Amino acid sequence: MKRSRQIAKKVPAKAVSSEEEEEEEVQKNGPEWREVTADEWFKEEDGNSSFGDAEFGSSDEEPYDSADDEDDEEVYGSEDDEEEERAAREEEEDELNGGEEDEDEDEDDDQLNPENFQKLVSWLGRHDPPEAEESEDETHNTVGNVPMHWYADYPHIGYDVEGKKIMKKQGPVKDEMDRFLDRTDDPNYWRTIYDEKNDREIVLTKQDLEIIRKIKAGKSPSAGYDPYPELFEKDDKPSIFAVTNKPAPKSQFIPSKWEAKRVAYLPQFYDIWSNDASEHKKNPMPLTAPKQRLPGHRESYNPPDEYLLSAKEIKKWMKKPADQRPPLASNKKFDALRKVPAYTRLINERFERCLDLYLVPRKPDTRKRVVDPENFLPKLPQREELRPFPTVIGMEYLGHSKRVRSVSFDPTGQFFASGSEDCTVRIWEVSSGRCLRVYNTGTLVTTVAWNPNPNTPVILAAVEEHVLILDSGVARGEIAQNVQELLNLKRGKVRVKEGKTGPFSQWTRPAGVNGIDKDVKLGLAFQKTVKQIAWHHKGDYFSTVAPEGDKNGVSIHQLSQQRTQYPFRRSKGQVQCAVFHPSKPIFFVASQRFIRVYDLLKQKLLTKLEPACKWVSSMEAHPGGDNVVVGSYDMRVCWFDLDLSSRPYKTIRNHKGAVRRIVFHPKYPLWATCSDDASLYVLHATVYADLLQNPLIVPLKRLKGHREMDGFGVLDCAFHPTQPWLLSAGADHTVKLWI
Repeated sequence: MKRSRQIAKKVPAKAVSSEEEEEEEVQKNGPEWREVTADEWFKEEDGNSSFGDAEFGSSDEEPYDSADDEDDEEVYGSEDDEEEERAAREEEEDELNGGEEDEDEDEDDDQLNPENFQKLVSWLGRHDPPEAEESEDETHNTVGNVPMHWYADYPHIGYDVEGKKIMKKQGPVKDEMDRFLDRTDDPNYWRTIYDEKNDREIVLTKQDLEIIRKIKAGKSPSAGYDPYPELFEKDDKPSIFAVTNKPAPKSQFIPSKWEAKRVAYLPQFYDIWSNDASEHKKNPMPLTAPKQRLPGHRESYNPPDEYLLSAKEIKKWMKKPADQRPPLASNKKFDALRKVPAYTRLINERFERCLDLYLVPRKPDTRKRVVDPENFLPKLPQREELRPFPTVIGMEYLGHSKRVRSVSFDPTGQFFASGSEDCTVRIWEVSSGRCLRVYNTGTLVTTVAWNPNPNTPVILAAVEEHVLILDSGVARGEIAQNVQELLNLKRGKVRVKEGKTGPFSQWTRPAGVNGIDKDVKLGLAFQKTVKQIAWHHKGDYFSTVAPEGDKNGVSIHQLSQQRTQYPFRRSKGQVQCAVFHPSKPIFFVASQRFIRVYDLLKQKLLTKLEPACKWVSSMEAHPGGDNVVVGSYDMRVCWFDLDLSSRPYKTIRNHKGAVRRIVFHPKYPLWATCSDDASLYVLHATVYADLLQNPLIVPLKRLKGHREMDGFGVLDCAFHPTQPWLLSAGADHTVKLWI
């Protein structure tokens, strides 16, 4: 049994006969409303509609005609049309869901199709237009892009831009039963989606369904989109010319000579009263070709006999270079002109003459004259103006039987120490050349360093895996007593860093151990070979470098407290050498390829220098502290200006062997380098206080006096503290003093 449809539309309860009575009734009691069914709505009546014109329009409109029922049925849809529409929707739903059949839905005759309802409203001619629907793409919830399940247990779904709560839609929450009933009763359930963010339900349109269907089918959503457009546009216009690929003739690209001849006869006019004379000025005439030299009487066919060259003179002439030979005649004599043969080089000379006329350019020489190359070189002072500096050998110290690896002056300049591969450390007097003391170390000595503090005249000697602290024996009185107390003072062993094999370094008493001299009362024992030692300028701290020690390769020791500390927690490359800043708490550490500058107070890296070399061998800081010089095994010396750049200011390549040592004079503007080519270079270096002026570096003298042995030359050098003297240690077992 079919139920009549209920329309949620209130209409007047009865029709009135006239407009005056209708207005009086409305003004008195207001309009009366009642609910009607769809059958009553579409019921045929004679004449006008039973509801009158009070609600649906003025009396001028055409009355309802029962003959239009068929048209109305087409507009609003009959029952058969509704069934067909329902079947079409089910087919669309099945097609969208991939062909799966849903359960049959019961027809809901109590509900009117929304599309027909809109048509009904339009047909009834409502004066008040319906409110515009809200756009489905518009976002009404301004809570932001946050997960909505955060507000599942709250009555609101977030907050707006003003901080107020956005309440959820009022009404009972749908459970499974409600959703099941909606599925059976609501014909639009299959295309209804829930917008969780805006808390509303959206019904997909036919256009949306069509887009979804096309996407699932792998097609383009837009009907007008062509994924394969035509690469070439077709020209449908008729062409009256033939299509050909024949190239254009050459005559189209070159000027016509006949036209040029015709233009040559055309008159040219110019303003004779014009002031611009340069406009009509002709170009300068080209230089004419030089004329050929006229023949002279040098080549006579019948010269006197004394002008003819002998065979010896011709041989001498042939020995001279081609550009220095004087012109030579045929050296033949003919008694008559008719007997002179044809010139053999006539064709060659004519050909060379044609080449000169054709190929050699003839134009005025406008090139600037070459400036003197000396003007491009920097103005350097004369060497005589930079004296004093060492030039000759003043004394030679003999006593070592093997290579001398290191030398070091004492602060007063009266003595110096030398270490050699013959397992000895010798103390010499500079002026007399007398050896004052010899220490046996048991193994070869790598480095020796005299304490720069004159009140503590001790010597450090790096001996394989030990650093020995030696008493120089040159002190007298109270200073000598203080040195003995310092060396005899026994403090606890400070183990700063211990590993699986024990501490990396510790203070020891090495006297009489492994061939070490009994007078050696204090030392340091390491697990790896110590390569380099450097004193702090105050004389209490010194640093040691063990390249194979990894993160413990660089260590700083305090002599007075017999303490050791390791400033770095990890190693950044194999460390080659390390030096202290002459006046600031700055520490320079050189690896194979880089120089790192650290601030010991702030414990941070200040800068990283990049020398243009492959393997750093030595490093020294300028007494001013703003410049650093680095030597390398690839025969380069790099000068760094710390205030200028991290790149070398100057790179010097004067040595032919590996650079072993670089030293600065503490008072004079001198510095020196030594190399395995058995030579030393003495250079002048003036560092200005003005930061805008670059340092002045002038090579002064190359000193050669050592002999190269087994590929080694000069291994170390040191400047005298007060005099412009240079001390050098060579692989030829000698120590030389240059003055």
